[in-house]
Amino acid sequence: AKQDITEAGKLLIWLRDSHGIAAGELRQAHIDEYLSTGPSTRKHIRNFVRWLNRDSTRRGHLDAPVRPAQSTPMITQAERIELVR
Repeated sequence: AKQDITEAGKLLIWLRDSHGIAAGELRQAHIDEYLSTGPSTRKHIRNFVRWLNRDSTRRGHLDAPVRPAQSTPMITQAERIELVR
């Protein structure tokens, strides 16, 4: 929950600094840009976006799709075993 709140705050700061808008003006294009240009921790805005969708005055539905974290091992298992030996 703490990371959800932290990431929602970062989204709001990004919206203000990059686009000069507040949450009420958030559009799907903003979410797509935000998620595609940053680290995988940004995926935690999903609950905030779902909460925004509860607003009956909002035009259009917003979606923050699940974005799996991508990681690449620094070394292979064979290299790890060789180092242990």
